[in-house]
Amino acid sequence: MARDVVGVNGRRYRLVRRLGVGGQGAVYAEEGGRLAVKLLLDRSEARRFTLRATLEEVRRLPIEDLPLARPQEVLRSPDCGYVMELLTGMEPIAVLTRPDGEDVAAWYLAGGGLRRRLGVLATASEALGKLHARAIAWCDPSPNNVFVGASTESEAVRLIDTDNLQWTSRPGPTLFTEGYGAPELKSGRSGVTTLTDAHAFAVIAFEVLTLCHPLLGDAVREAEPAVEQAALRGEWPWVDHAEDARNRSSAGVPRELVFTGQLRRVFAEFFEQGLVDPLQRPGVGALSDALRQAWAATVVCPSCAGSYTFNQTECPWCGAPRSRMVLADIGLWDPELEGPMPGERGRPHRLGVLAVSEGEARRLPDMLAHGNDLELRQEGARLWVKGRCTLRSPDGKKHVEVGDDPRPLDLSPGRRSWSIHLGDLDTSHRMVLPHLHAPVSS
Repeated sequence: MARDVVGVNGRRYRLVRRLGVGGQGAVYAEEGGRLAVKLLLDRSEARRFTLRATLEEVRRLPIEDLPLARPQEVLRSPDCGYVMELLTGMEPIAVLTRPDGEDVAAWYLAGGGLRRRLGVLATASEALGKLHARAIAWCDPSPNNVFVGASTESEAVRLIDTDNLQWTSRPGPTLFTEGYGAPELKSGRSGVTTLTDAHAFAVIAFEVLTLCHPLLGDAVREAEPAVEQAALRGEWPWVDHAEDARNRSSAGVPRELVFTGQLRRVFAEFFEQGLVDPLQRPGVGALSDALRQAWAATVVCPSCAGSYTFNQTECPWCGAPRSRMVLADIGLWDPELEGPMPGERGRPHRLGVLAVSEGEARRLPDMLAHGNDLELRQEGARLWVKGRCTLRSPDGKKHVEVGDDPRPLDLSPGRRSWSIHLGDLDTSHRMVLPHLHAPVSS
């Protein structure tokens, strides 16, 4: 049922739909779709004063470049809350954790599949990492305050609840959403830190990818409430513990369908070594890197449009053989060797990969492109390269400069591939070496 609230500047806002609810209050969509309103449960004068002071401080924080839903104005009495900006057609990431119906696989794909989930999680974690780099804690990460574009093609993200931002050097009240608070918050051993933020976001990421809470396995969910509280305090093993199987979960998506080895290792660090010892917990940057690397390593199935990691020979969602793809290895160019910088066992040092499916165009993510804008598009045995870079022939005798006009590389079997250079050939820089992989036979 629609209702109106009024801002301190006199503007009236019509609330048409509840978007999410948490311990402090609820968030509503404003008619028109570009704004949202957070209504707080506590409407005391003390809370109003604190909210106004907090939002004034948030406006002065160095966060203009981050995808945060910035506050616009506070509300007049009798309501307590504020108006924030929000892109049209956004919804909480919680919608990606709640299967609709019995066909979970179909629902998972309908929400954009694995690649989209990895993309929105990577974007959100990158924003959170930049916030932490400025010594600011988000305080209360939860699936209801990470907003994503409603379109399955969208990887747009907005982090809301900016009224809870606080300098880590000047901690405020301890806030967390039940199920996402780090064990040290839950037990009262610590206040909010960037590492409590990291724990909460790791829980969100695990849920979005697997549809399963990492600390609430079968034994915990079937026991009395006190056991669940103990598990959230870190007194039980997590669901995928390497050695302790007491809390395994029969729910959720099989990990081999949605995790890379790097993601599996990072989650283990969060929920084994780092569960009760925050100093052993990775920062959000480790999770961000693993999510973006996994995103870059996905291919798309032409049969069902599902996405999965390139090292699988068939689509795990429909069983169709993997189609033709280009795998672009990203490494470092050594000008003294006039070749890729060597890594272990003399092989070229690999920073990451970008998988490009038949007929699609993909941009190299920032963490691999290192400030360069490079787009790769596959068409049959050709790879079209767009962006400021230099193409180098295998023998090094030919160099071709590329800009906004795409240039093709012939990756036909039997031909040595040209390399793609994101810098001056006389200096160390990122380089891309693409390889064409034939379709897997059925």
